[in-house]
Amino acid sequence: MSLSSATGRFQFSATALVATAGRFVAAVAVCLVLAASAQASDRWLRNYDEAMAAAERTGRPVLTIFTGSDWCPHCVTLEKKVLDSQHFLSWAEHRVVLLMIDLPQQGISQEERNVRSRVCIKYGVRSFPNTVLIAPDG
Repeated sequence: MSLSSATGRFQFSATALVATAGRFVAAVAVCLVLAASAQASDRWLRNYDEAMAAAERTGRPVLTIFTGSDWCPHCVTLEKKVLDSQHFLSWAEHRVVLLMIDLPQQGISQEERNVRSRVCIKYGVRSFPNTVLIAPDG
């Protein structure tokens, strides 16, 4: 885009328009992917007490996934290929309360690590990823 001194108008070059359109399309695509990912992760509760309260309220069991999101490659694969899939989320929507107990190596306070570790101990979790189906009454 350039300003013509003779006419006082902006002139657009085809190359500049294509480049701008390409950046716009790329930005929209990134936004759509992030929105879809956020919707999938929004369906998972991260707090045990909240999940158990939801289970009691709805009468549905709690499908609990124990994961190590920043160190366990199998956990990452499970989340990307199964847990975030629309097929799985559609199945789970009216059948279970979704709970993810994540024990990453970084980005978590010691207090929160202790809380999550107690849930692991309560259900005998010794390896990741691990899945436990908890009755609505615990």
